[in-house]
Amino acid sequence: MVSLITLIKNIPERDWNYYQGSGAEINKLTTFDDSNIFIRRFFSVADKEEVLNRPDLKTNTIKNKHSVSAFFLGSKLAKSLSIRKYLFQNSLSQKEENTFLFVWFLTCLFHDWHWDAENSESFDSSLKSTTDFIEKNSIKHVLLKRKPRYIPNLLWESVNDYFKYRLNHWKVIDHGIAGGLILFDELAKNRIIKESSFSYLDFSKSVENQYKEAAYAVATHNIFLPREIDKTTYINYGLERLISQKPIHFYKYPYLFLLGLVDTLEPLKTYCCVNPNLVANHVHFEFTDDLSHHEIKIKVEEPLSFSTFAAKKGGIENWLALSWDNCEETKTITIRINKEG
Repeated sequence: MVSLITLIKNIPERDWNYYQGSGAEINKLTTFDDSNIFIRRFFSVADKEEVLNRPDLKTNTIKNKHSVSAFFLGSKLAKSLSIRKYLFQNSLSQKEENTFLFVWFLTCLFHDWHWDAENSESFDSSLKSTTDFIEKNSIKHVLLKRKPRYIPNLLWESVNDYFKYRLNHWKVIDHGIAGGLILFDELAKNRIIKESSFSYLDFSKSVENQYKEAAYAVATHNIFLPREIDKTTYINYGLERLISQKPIHFYKYPYLFLLGLVDTLEPLKTYCCVNPNLVANHVHFEFTDDLSHHEIKIKVEEPLSFSTFAAKKGGIENWLALSWDNCEETKTITIRINKEG
């Protein structure tokens, strides 16, 4: 097993840096204190830094440390889960390898950028729907008009009602839905401006398909399936379709599954009040597989609380198609993911 900090240190650049070889360097993270710089540098090299510069998007340093850590953990997991095979039907072309890296960077590094929308102190009670949010934020390129390829239909059909549920029941703007809508709109606006410029980067219309995949995953990563105690509330908000939604399989919905998995397993988020370097040195990972399963083992060392990490079992098993076993004696968690349905 290797610690999270060692995993990040040792992951080959080809497995995470879409822009490797472009002549514009993105230095691998050396300290979590540089997470904001890392994210901005990545978007700057992509000539997409304007996406991060909306005045209503505030930098959340704690969330950005989580996002960067999740980005590297997800890059490693993508290799371990052979996730590209399910995206590209066993093709191993460099173009498709790069497509995954591009979508993953946009997805993971932005997924919590709109987190402060969840701050109830800044809640805008005038908002009643996604339509209101789209109009207030002058969103021209509306993600909701598109049909996703790698998102369950029942989940996507629930976006509008889930947004209302979060507004009315929780008194917050759902940061996932808000973030996904803004991400696609800002990327599309930026693409149109840059399309006629001389650049080695791709700003053709076709790249919007990749923007959409990233934005779909961001928009739905915070839509949770109901527990038994939630079902009546979900029905009251028109979300009964989510009751019949089965847990999400990684081979059908790879981007959303990967984001949901690392968003849960990434330990800086779990121990957000602890020094991130301590956390990264005391949580260890191991990835193996056999003919039918992928397996992830996680070991939590003192002084971190094993029970805090182990408690995440209930939420993730209800949402993603996997099994999660806690072993208190060895302070180890074993996650098994079926290779097929």
